[in-house]
Amino acid sequence: MLDKIELFKTRIFYENKTYLPVSDATKALGYESVETFIEKYSELIVSIEQMPKLISETDFNWLLSHDAVSLEKLKHLEITKIDTL
Repeated sequence: MLDKIELFKTRIFYENKTYLPVSDATKALGYESVETFIEKYSELIVSIEQMPKLISETDFNWLLSHDAVSLEKLKHLEITKIDTL
């Protein structure tokens, strides 16, 4: 039986977008290291002052939708809608 991906406990809301820590995305998608993930998807990595490396939730969902094994573990995509903070 496949291990289940733990849902993200940390989300960063910045300029009406939702971001996830790259360290969590790396684990969720089964990469061996954050460095490997960043190297492969450098164009998707976002740097915000005084924050860890981030990836937008939309980009993570896109990656997840193209990874059948990880998608099977999670069973669904998560979408966070921001109206106001």
